[in-house]
Order: sequence, then structure tokens, then C-alpha cells
Amino acid sequence: MNNVQKESSFLKFILQSDKKQGKLLLGSLNNLQAKAIVEIAFNLLNLPIPSKDKKIVEKHKLLLKKISNSKKTIPEKKKIISKNSLIIFKLLQKFSNIIQEILK
Repeated sequence: MNNVQKESSFLKFILQSDKKQGKLLLGSLNNLQAKAIVEIAFNLLNLPIPSKDKKIVEKHKLLLKKISNSKKTIPEKKKIISKNSLIIFKLLQKFSNIIQEILK
């Protein structure tokens, strides 16, 4: 959660962005921002999620696993995030209440 806390202002900004701006922001991450997104992806896979939202996580489980894979380097993860920026943005928006709790 350390990277998420460090990048809290960026994450708050992206959660308040519209779809076009969010996609652009996710396409041009620095390393710390990418690490924060990786931590969020890892937590979505491993934390208990309400049953009504489990379908969404299951649908994008492969993408979340690719992002949180410890064998991939940060530049590789940034490339995956950039290619799938719209999906990741929608996931961040969907789970914004959980992310907001982490950022407090």
C-alpha cells in the first residue's frame, strides 16, 4: 500500500477524471504511478470483494494477473496498462469506493 499512499493525489485525480482523460493518464504513467496501479490490481485479486462485484473481477482476472505478475518488469507492466487503459480505468471507477478507503 506504500506506493498507493505515495501516489494518492494522482489516484484521486484519475478517479475524478472522465473516460477520455483517464485513458490518457493511464497511457502515460511514471514508474511510481504504475506501481500504485499494480498494487491496486493485486489487491483486487486478493482482497474479499462483495459478491455483486465478483463477476467484474472474474471477467478481467487474466488482465489483473498480468499486471500484478511479479516476474514482469515495470516497463512491461506499463505497456500492458497502456494497452488496456480503458478497461483499467473502468475497473478503477467501479472500485473507487474501495480505493478511496485505502487513500484515507
